[in-house]
Amino acid sequence: MSIAMLPVELLISVFEELQGYETKPGDSTRRWSPQWRVVRQVCKHWHDVADGHPKLWKTVDVLPSKHALDWVNLCVSKSGAVGLELRFHTPHAMREVCDALYAHTERIQKISAWGEETIRGLHALRPLFFLNLLNVQELHFNANFPRTRGFYNLDRDTRFVLTELLGELSPARLPALHTISLRGIFLPWESPITPNLRVLRLDRWDDSSPVFREPYGVPSDRFLHILASCTKLETLSLDVKNTDTHLRLPQSGTLPVIALPSLRRLVLTVNHFASRVLFVPLLAHIRVPPTCTVTIAGSTSTFDLAAPTYPDFLPAPALAAQSIPALARAVAATWNGPQAFSFTSDSGAALRLAVRDGREEHRRTLPDPDDALSQFCEYAREAPRLARLALCARVSEGAYARAFRTLAGVGVEELVAWTPRREDVRGLLSALAGKPESTGSEAGTPGSGAVLGGLRVLRLKGLVRYQGFEADVAECLRVRREAGARDVEVYISIEG
Repeated sequence: MSIAMLPVELLISVFEELQGYETKPGDSTRRWSPQWRVVRQVCKHWHDVADGHPKLWKTVDVLPSKHALDWVNLCVSKSGAVGLELRFHTPHAMREVCDALYAHTERIQKISAWGEETIRGLHALRPLFFLNLLNVQELHFNANFPRTRGFYNLDRDTRFVLTELLGELSPARLPALHTISLRGIFLPWESPITPNLRVLRLDRWDDSSPVFREPYGVPSDRFLHILASCTKLETLSLDVKNTDTHLRLPQSGTLPVIALPSLRRLVLTVNHFASRVLFVPLLAHIRVPPTCTVTIAGSTSTFDLAAPTYPDFLPAPALAAQSIPALARAVAATWNGPQAFSFTSDSGAALRLAVRDGREEHRRTLPDPDDALSQFCEYAREAPRLARLALCARVSEGAYARAFRTLAGVGVEELVAWTPRREDVRGLLSALAGKPESTGSEAGTPGSGAVLGGLRVLRLKGLVRYQGFEADVAECLRVRREAGARDVEVYISIEG
């Protein structure tokens, strides 16, 4: 069949796919598109099909071109009555576009803008926001200036506050608004729009508000009360380097415990010591539902003295289990070495932590995997239903033994371990056998109980077989049987 003979429905699907690919929001390599419009120039049939399908024209890109307003008017006219998504890639013609859209405000569903200069000119849209935008559901604004800029730069002109750019965001004028995503732009926590939000993403909020501006700062206890009012919030994502201008220590000595009953995704990226001091206690006072996935990425700052550790970014294990059900109800866990670990609950929710050493090169020291495994196991001990445990980094025999002692009350049934060398295998098997030289006790004597007594499956990853492997496994199983344990099925994979 010739491409010219394609059914109209299939041709439209191809056009929609091309449109979505060529005009991805925030894609700096393609943001000056829509390139899909070239299909109108292929032949009259394609031209007519594209012009007759209103959904192809719902995304209105304001481009850096002298024909920007003409393109906007074309999109508005050909989109019929479908909802509109406005995407500003340039401040050029912003005022004119705003004027052209006054008659179509009821069709606007999403507004996005990228680039520092575009955000700087965003005040040109203020007259639009003085109207009733009854169907606007999402606002996405990205200042998009590099982190290196302004490390020591206190230039107020490069820092933005959304309500100063667009005016007060009134729930009465934006009744359908449920998503706000900002990068390098600050939304004051006291804004009346926050309780209506289902999605709030603040990326690099430290780059946003002018330094030393007090009106936008709140004590951390007030911050928790504000969050507690956001009962509809389903996604909360905060990327923080320095909270100094936005959060401060509580006015009273205690923090309230709050619940976010609708939350399904909590993402915290914390990159500064002062932020850690504030956010770790805050996290301990937030209660999320069992279906909520919590993702935390932490890093030391340039001038920190010590390497990052898990407790720098998570509350103490018992408190973490109270605030994050994905930990308390975990059935599977993976330890990826000092840099990361994860827990997955029976509901599919997860707790994920990743840490990075952001210090200057001369301040860095190699992290100790043995210590990191011990810290991880303190958190794993709070998951009594943990059935599958994967240890994906090499540690010493003593570290294995300490880990298994810590997890004595956890019913691990399947253990996956990365053991690329013979000494790794022998260290693991010795610790599982509970030999005195491994445990530092008489845990391996008959009648004292086997190490990880519920273990049924052992998977060794990255292993190259060595002479005597079968004998080492047999000896481990013999000692475990004498301690009252059942045999373990052992599987080997040469892949890491």
